[in-house]
Amino acid sequence: ARLYLAAPRGFQAKPLMGSASGIPVQARDTLVAEEVKVCIDVRLAAQPLSLGHATLRVVPGPRRELCPPIPWGELWRVRAASDRVGVRLEGESAEHGIELPSEPMCVGAIQATPGGGLLILGPDGPTIGGYPHVATVIDADLDRVGQLRPRDTLRFEETTFEAAAAARSEYLDRLERVRRQLLLRA
Repeated sequence: ARLYLAAPRGFQAKPLMGSASGIPVQARDTLVAEEVKVCIDVRLAAQPLSLGHATLRVVPGPRRELCPPIPWGELWRVRAASDRVGVRLEGESAEHGIELPSEPMCVGAIQATPGGGLLILGPDGPTIGGYPHVATVIDADLDRVGQLRPRDTLRFEETTFEAAAAARSEYLDRLERVRRQLLLRA
């Protein structure tokens, strides 16, 4: 859903209302970097791994036993009310009336809402506002959460802390390989 590109002195762009920021780039647009002999043709040879978000791996949260069982393997749908605070999901989970004191939380923490939905906390939502913390998306899958759009569907897969650590190592190794490939092309 999102892609960020940067060049040392920016890209040539025709200003819109006095600014070049926020101008959407479409497929097949050509970006020309300022003062650099580089031209980038905007197209994807293959879909990034972060867009293959059909399954998110999670580790158990500290308050999961307080809630009715959550059907992790069932289909969940991203609601339009999602933003950087959190990705709101609707699914077939039971309602509950649990209210807890707020506490600090990490990005990727999953709350069970009273109405039976789930909320995956994003970068602008670092506290839990009274809902039970039932699971956390593993580090290696967090970029996939950022690519979710309204009406997308997903499932969760429970994993162990050891498997989450191994997945993080593989993820970091892949990022390092991509970084090296980019350096070789420059």
